[in-house]
Amino acid sequence: MNKHKKKFIIIDMVLLVIFALIDQVSKFYIVNNLSLPTKESIVIFPNVLELRYQENYGGAWGILENQLFFFVAVTSIIAMIIVYLIIKMPNDKKYNMFHIALAMMMSGALSNLADRLMNGYVIDFIYFKAIQFPIFNLADVFVTIAAIILLFLFFFIYKEDDLNFLNMKQKKYREIKYK
Repeated sequence: MNKHKKKFIIIDMVLLVIFALIDQVSKFYIVNNLSLPTKESIVIFPNVLELRYQENYGGAWGILENQLFFFVAVTSIIAMIIVYLIIKMPNDKKYNMFHIALAMMMSGALSNLADRLMNGYVIDFIYFKAIQFPIFNLADVFVTIAAIILLFLFFFIYKEDDLNFLNMKQKKYREIKYK
């Protein structure tokens, strides 16, 4: 592994830790300020946005409730895929946003996994009252933003050749095979 690749990986790890810490600190604040039954929600914008403590024993919108093994397995697979992508990604500045998106996605997934393993549930607290959207947390925001960034990169920025590193069949093996 060359020096430039190591730099990218270190930056990815630092970003992952920063995003995960932001999520965990926000959850710590919510637990200490809103988790007691006597605590009300914190209104940020009246009738629009509130902070409201909720324990989520499932996935998004509470689906697959109490399926800890499933969430551990899926998060582990996602983490392995992201590590693979980071290692395989070319050492080029045009992949900086790809790196950031992967770090955001992995931090959100791992931070929610940490909640599940420590508490048996994920702490959610952001509530858009105006549209009565299900309550979520910053880890969910990071995963969603990362997915949007990746979609934007794949549809509007990268050309097909820019994504050749995603091909499981290595070019050098095909060249050897046909020589």
